[in-house]
Amino acid sequence: MAPLALHPQVADLVDVAPECRLEEIEVSATCRGVGRALADVSGSAVIAAARRVDGELVPQPPGDLVLETGDLLVASGTAAAMDRLDALFAPRDSSPLRR
Repeated sequence: MAPLALHPQVADLVDVAPECRLEEIEVSATCRGVGRALADVSGSAVIAAARRVDGELVPQPPGDLVLETGDLLVASGTAAAMDRLDALFAPRDSSPLRR
């Protein structure tokens, strides 16, 4: 449960095996993955499905699928691969810099 509390972009988490995780990851408006093609962000993780913001489910989405705010990815991979995705899809602080 700690990963869910620490990573708000992760909607759900399943430990498949000690070396493998399965996660549902939300694409937020401020993350570094929004607007990019799936092939550019997936790394070594396997993207099993994408649920588009309009509700369309895309099983085994193609690499040229461009990610939009509100999309949900179902991804699996090693802890390192999933940590990379978590960081890529973590919402960035959109508040102005304070001086």
